Amino acid sequence: MKRIVSLLICAVMLCATLPYAAGGADDRSGSSRLPFDDVPEGAWFYGTVAEAYESGLVKGRSGTVFAPGDNVTRAEVAAMLSRLDGADVREYSGYASAFSDVTEGSWYRGYVGWAASADILRGYPDGTVRPGADVTRAELAAMIARYVDRIGAELPADPKTDSFSDSASFKSWFSAAAEEMRVAGLLNGYKNGEMVPSSPATRAEVATVLVRLARSVETAESTVLLASAYKNTKAMLIYDKDFEIGVRRYEALVENLIDIVKEGTGYELTPYNDNLTRRKKEIVLACSRPESEALCAGIGPMEFRVRVVADEKGASLLLGYSNHFSYKNAVRWLVSNYLRNGELRVPRDLDYSETVPGRYEGKDYTIIESGVNMLRDPFILVENGVYYMYGTGWVMYKNTTGDLSGPWDGPYYVVEKPADFKADYWAPEVYKHNGKYWLFTSYIAVGSEFHGITVFSSDSPEGPFRLVSDGIITTHESDNIDATVYFDKNGDPWLAYSLAVGCPTTDGLGRIYAARLADDFKSLVSEPIALFMAYGSPWATTSRESLCEGPFLWGLEDGSLIAIWSGLDDCGYAVGIARSDNGEVTGNWVHEEIPIFSQSLTGIYDGGHGMIFRGLDGELYLTVHAPNIWDASMIGPDGRGAMPIFIRLREENGTVVWDIPE
Repeated sequence: MKRIVSLLICAVMLCATLPYAAGGADDRSGSSRLPFDDVPEGAWFYGTVAEAYESGLVKGRSGTVFAPGDNVTRAEVAAMLSRLDGADVREYSGYASAFSDVTEGSWYRGYVGWAASADILRGYPDGTVRPGADVTRAELAAMIARYVDRIGAELPADPKTDSFSDSASFKSWFSAAAEEMRVAGLLNGYKNGEMVPSSPATRAEVATVLVRLARSVETAESTVLLASAYKNTKAMLIYDKDFEIGVRRYEALVENLIDIVKEGTGYELTPYNDNLTRRKKEIVLACSRPESEALCAGIGPMEFRVRVVADEKGASLLLGYSNHFSYKNAVRWLVSNYLRNGELRVPRDLDYSETVPGRYEGKDYTIIESGVNMLRDPFILVENGVYYMYGTGWVMYKNTTGDLSGPWDGPYYVVEKPADFKADYWAPEVYKHNGKYWLFTSYIAVGSEFHGITVFSSDSPEGPFRLVSDGIITTHESDNIDATVYFDKNGDPWLAYSLAVGCPTTDGLGRIYAARLADDFKSLVSEPIALFMAYGSPWATTSRESLCEGPFLWGLEDGSLIAIWSGLDDCGYAVGIARSDNGEVTGNWVHEEIPIFSQSLTGIYDGGHGMIFRGLDGELYLTVHAPNIWDASMIGPDGRGAMPIFIRLREENGTVVWDIPE
């Protein structure tokens, strides 16, 4: 293999590397004119004959005659392949004694012996090898295929033509080899697409096939084949069970990469657990292996790095990435740059890094910080020129300045603890309806192990809010949290909420549910329906127990209906958007490609459990708590906990986007 690679490199250095045409022409004109009078520069075979001659693979019949149309003998093909291999054929003369028609002292004895020893050239039942017989195109295909097997090379899949039009007529000993040569782009059909396997191969044809083989093997030796639609190639995708972000989230990344490659190649990668003794063609996403740690050590925010690690055991492709979006960009970069003709093949010496711009990087956007530290799940009620902000802990802050950055007075404890309260004071939301203020929240009641949705009421937005529902109004035997209310186009109220992760549901999947509320808000009057779940969303690092919470429904001026919800991407807590396909709560809900809020978009911090409101200035705003800190022990040196922040939005094309001047 070392000999052939050295020879191939020399051959490639001698000639420019341009793709060869589908009809069989290889336009690689040498830098100097050939000495052969019968190889004109305009001939389809000029470039390949020049390359084969200059690299020493073929010789002329004389100093000025190449004879491109002459037939090639079996012994001549053996000689050409031995030159390609760089073999010293003198040591193989003894192998030729097995054939009765190979005489002592013949010029081809060593070549035939070498080819026979390598099982490239086979004899006949009568003990002959017929070295002087013209080689047919079928025999040529078989000999080339055997040579490729001998050196253990992988031929790039580069089918320039459809299947041979006469392939049905030669289902025989050479048909597999013929198809392999066709798919690799080494052997093309004639103008009518026929292979004509019994036709003798000419010197021009053999020179062209050998040059294409040299190029193909050199390409294969310098690249790593990851996936092929034409080969039965088992490209492996490794994941490490100790990967730092967790097996379930990592498996989702694996599934995403498999989908991207399958979409581009038609070939499905096969994942398996990491075993260092089974190095093959591998795709290794950054994990706890030493080379992965080194790969990721220099990666900064919003970056990815693609590197190949090759050794005597095989070659691995490593993807290092800072977040889910840079990871997806790395995969797309690979596919766009190295997917050709049904193959995903990357260079062995690949080492590439790139910064992935955040969605809003370099744009004039403003994040307004409230200054209220350690308040999660913020909800804003705008009433009588005052901002009221409610959050987990059943607390309220108010702001009379009209400036969302504050100051915010509080906290005020505005909810009377009900008699059956046992634990938690989660995510209150307050709505004005029929002259009263209604607070929806969840807690764990005495005698229950699950959170449930309950309803409180007050005559004032400042409370006190007292329980008015007959206990929990949701019916699932599991955690029901994050209640939100939406009035549809008919003015009918709906309650949407999250079935939390890890619940004893029939399939173990968290979802957003919705049901019709009674007009008095104290009960549900319809069976809950599942709207959507995080599992399978484009941006979330999902698993079978996917985080899907914090819903909030918003009707747009154009009649569209969206829901924002919170889950996890590779940077942490994030907020996504789902859209109803018919503007109704009961419609089919489709996830948008990227979230509306994520650390990967801004590079600042993660955050979630958001809601949308119209400010006193008439503008639309999103509020979330950021970062996602739920315990004082998690607060870093900067002293920042989960703080409500505000981002100005605008409605656009049936959804909402950050309101940033273009």
